[in-house]
Amino acid sequence: MASRLHDAFARMSRFDRLLLYGLYGFTIIAVAGFGIFGRHPELLVRWPELAAFYARSFALFARVHVLLTAFVLFAYMGRRVGGRWVPAGLLVYGVSLLSETLGTTYGVPFGTYGYTTLLGGKWFGRVPYLIPLSWFVMAVPCYVLARAAFSERRQWPARLLLATYLLVAWDLSLDPAMSYLTSYWTWGETGPYYGMPLINLAGWALTGLVIMGVLEAMRAFRWTEAFSVQWMAVFYGAVLLMPLGMVAVAGLWGAVAATVAALGLAGSVVWLIRRRRPRMDTKGALPARDAFEEDGTRFFAAHARSFSFAARLFPKDFRREVVLLYGFCRLTDDLVDGASTQVAPELLQKRLDRWQRQVRMAYEGRPSGLPWLDRLMQRSRQAGLPWEVVQALLDGVRQDIGPVRVASYEELDRYAYRVGSTVGVWMCYLMGVRMPRLLARAEALGRAMQYTNIVRDVGEDLQRDRLYLPADRMAAYGLDLADLLRMQQTGVLDPSYVALLEELMQQAERDYEAAWEAIPALPPRVRGAIAVAAEVYRGIHAVLRQNHYDNLTRRAYTTLPEKIGLSVAALRRLRRAVLITGMQAL
Repeated sequence: MASRLHDAFARMSRFDRLLLYGLYGFTIIAVAGFGIFGRHPELLVRWPELAAFYARSFALFARVHVLLTAFVLFAYMGRRVGGRWVPAGLLVYGVSLLSETLGTTYGVPFGTYGYTTLLGGKWFGRVPYLIPLSWFVMAVPCYVLARAAFSERRQWPARLLLATYLLVAWDLSLDPAMSYLTSYWTWGETGPYYGMPLINLAGWALTGLVIMGVLEAMRAFRWTEAFSVQWMAVFYGAVLLMPLGMVAVAGLWGAVAATVAALGLAGSVVWLIRRRRPRMDTKGALPARDAFEEDGTRFFAAHARSFSFAARLFPKDFRREVVLLYGFCRLTDDLVDGASTQVAPELLQKRLDRWQRQVRMAYEGRPSGLPWLDRLMQRSRQAGLPWEVVQALLDGVRQDIGPVRVASYEELDRYAYRVGSTVGVWMCYLMGVRMPRLLARAEALGRAMQYTNIVRDVGEDLQRDRLYLPADRMAAYGLDLADLLRMQQTGVLDPSYVALLEELMQQAERDYEAAWEAIPALPPRVRGAIAVAAEVYRGIHAVLRQNHYDNLTRRAYTTLPEKIGLSVAALRRLRRAVLITGMQAL
């Protein structure tokens, strides 16, 4: 456990670690102060000068702790997803405020209780401003951890229940610490659990379930997937440490045992479920495949935000084919990316071998056992797609197995053709486009998008021991792998690294421009979507520059307003290009 925790911290950026160090440091000092002076007030008689300081500290420490935890969480989330979490945060604040207002007014759903003045100002004279904030602060890590355990769409009931359970487990220490040892709130009736009536746990469960339902309904997974599960687990522990530490130093071992047992039970149940659930079979990555087969369109929208945004402009019949093609590419990729790091490369090779045989069966018209794969491959073959294009894509995925290093642009272009250009060529065949000039531009667009992926995902790829930046170009800028890992840890980028990223983006820009030479010549029913897809994906470069080129600790993405703006610009450019082409034809 200690080694895993050390490894988790080692993978975090310096900024992320500093946030947690500050939070843990404050918590340890506060718990130590409570244990020394709160439990032994006679010591203050010996040092009268400390009495006034401790009195002020005790009155403020809970408020400061809530504000500090909120600051740490907001700083972490803002660094990764900007303000995308704010709407959900406001709604969760409102839901918890409503629940707390009902509780302090009518005793529903928590039982009869009231807050003292120790937590500061109150809404309606009843609920401290900080209380709904604390609900959201703890709800986020609970949701992230639950989604890590149950990530499939159909597992949403288990996900909500686990997240709620983790939230309630927090209260097993929080309530004794804040109402039994101290008096931040008081109960109108005495209950069996350190004065707390058991109905309070039911109220927590109900409120927590509604909060988690809100996060799920608002598709919080779209921004929480950018968060590190390890960081959120450590953050959850930091927030829990305050009440757990207080009850421990006070000798309330029943509360300590209840909290630890509750968390241990959750961990054991999740471990057993995950152990019994198959992660992958010969047909591909099961969790992702199940989600795709259940609702391919939703799967497409959730996992390919930039492309699915542009794909809305495709006619419905062609969009269905695009969804199938994306599903094939994603599930093939997940055979490698979705596998545990503990899976031997030889086993991954065998799985890809089995998958390739299954794909070839579908291409040749033999039932593969996957109706969607049969439809895609038969439609592609009827459209004239050579098997060599499919084979190249499969070969590209094989290159992702094991440690990845790229020697030169020539080697990188070969990889980009296999995993990027092949998709562009495949789509051309499905569109009925076979002109060599247009196919060459499709290859350029696929290569450009893959370069964009590579520049965007350097930090994530490093965690998988993959480095797609050409080694000869890195050497030309005086960089090596150790430099990248150092920059990832410190968050400080070398100017030479920025220059290298610019060089790669300029390479991609030239390919995007080459693709634009052919986009106006595509069939009218599809060229608008291709134009939008090219410009929305290209827009990631601008976001990366706005992020000061930090692709080691942050992920660049375009927001919905940015996507709309880029789409309008793309369609305007397409309209001008079509008009110019028409005039030249005259």
